[in-house]
Amino acid sequence: MKKETSKITYVSIKDPVAFRRHILLSGIDAIKILEKYELLKQIKNEKRKLFSQLKEKLLGLKSDAMFIREYFPDVNEHEIKKEKKIVERKVDDVKYADKTINYKNLQKDLRELQDKLNNLNF
Repeated sequence: MKKETSKITYVSIKDPVAFRRHILLSGIDAIKILEKYELLKQIKNEKRKLFSQLKEKLLGLKSDAMFIREYFPDVNEHEIKKEKKIVERKVDDVKYADKTINYKNLQKDLRELQDKLNNLNF
């Protein structure tokens, strides 16, 4: 087999200082992202620990509640009935309005309205 020779090409950079600055800034950004990732991992681990502690405490409370239920006797609770105050309501006599209608006056009013309507229409 033939040995391949590596071909090296050179590229000229117009502003090498700015190019180097961009490379360093991207490295700094990568390091900041990794730091945030590590912080997030620590927070997740702490969250898991706290949830496990909470679970243990809840199990302890549950066992204590079961012990208390077994230790104390059952008590039948009765509701305490309060006496209801009876409020007497007075009913006023309802007065009905006079339903006597004067048809002559209604017919007169109807004619007046029709006359006004006819005057508007010419």
